[in-house]
Amino acid sequence: MVIESVREMIDALHFIRPIWGWLWLPMALLLLGWWWRQQTDQRWQRACDPQLLPHLLIQGHSAKRWRIWVCSLAWVIGVFALMGPAWQQIELPVYRQQQARVVVLDLSPAMLAADVKPDRLTRAKYKIHDLLALSDEHQVGMVVFANEAYTVSPLTSDVNTLTAILPELSPEIMPVQGSRIIEALKQAQALLQQGAQSQGEIILITANMAQTDDIAFARQLADQGYSISVLGVGTKLGAPAPTKPGFRRTDQRRVEISRLDPGSLRQLAQAGGGQYATLVGGNQDLTQLLTPSNRRLLMLEDEDNEQVVNQWRDEGRWFILLLLPLAAYVFRKGVW
Repeated sequence: MVIESVREMIDALHFIRPIWGWLWLPMALLLLGWWWRQQTDQRWQRACDPQLLPHLLIQGHSAKRWRIWVCSLAWVIGVFALMGPAWQQIELPVYRQQQARVVVLDLSPAMLAADVKPDRLTRAKYKIHDLLALSDEHQVGMVVFANEAYTVSPLTSDVNTLTAILPELSPEIMPVQGSRIIEALKQAQALLQQGAQSQGEIILITANMAQTDDIAFARQLADQGYSISVLGVGTKLGAPAPTKPGFRRTDQRRVEISRLDPGSLRQLAQAGGGQYATLVGGNQDLTQLLTPSNRRLLMLEDEDNEQVVNQWRDEGRWFILLLLPLAAYVFRKGVW
């Protein structure tokens, strides 16, 4: 049984990095030069009287020729290890690319309305904090927008960085006020493409109405493999959106009421192949938004767990251990 196992191992033996075998060539040349020198010494021994040889030749030279053989053996073993001898295959799971998620936050003045307490933006930040805690299997990026969109963070696995940024986000940092969702979606698309992600998830958090061009562009993103889910912030009754020095007003000088329009945002999510939810105090909204994503993620994990590849295992490390006693013996005191 043992003999058969050894025979199978020898039959399967091959080298992962055979190019290192060229290092045996300089060793062979060195041995050839040493052998030629030994032949020269032997000619002197044949030509001279044996009684005179101890006075003509350097004593101890031939006595320590074993050092040449020890160094050569170490060289052979070292090169053999570098070549990566392998005779057994191991199964490795297929690499699964980490999922990508971009959080898009509305920073228009409408997010400062107080129809949800203390205000929409504060509640949205709390919800993003909870969302990041559920994104440990994702690379997460963040985009903010008003009239224009800006990248706050590229795709990263460090959600702590995004959590630290959240308190500083407010409408005051936006150069031009407004609410153009399509610009935010384009910026999120660019962020995913920069991260070489052919698929990804965009979560839009907004209090404003989706326009026709927003919905059309969401449909294009869905066709490209990017799903869009929407979290609406606010209520249908709405509340005034504060601005400096007071509240936003209509053309008739009346205080403008910012109301949540779930219908248009739901259409946007449907066009983007995602889900719509209205922000609530518990986790029901995130559960509704993330359930499809988690289901897809579990399916990917199950598929990948069934797929493995066979790879030759490098056994060269065991031959390095053979060099340790040789090195300990050669470098002891008095050998050289």
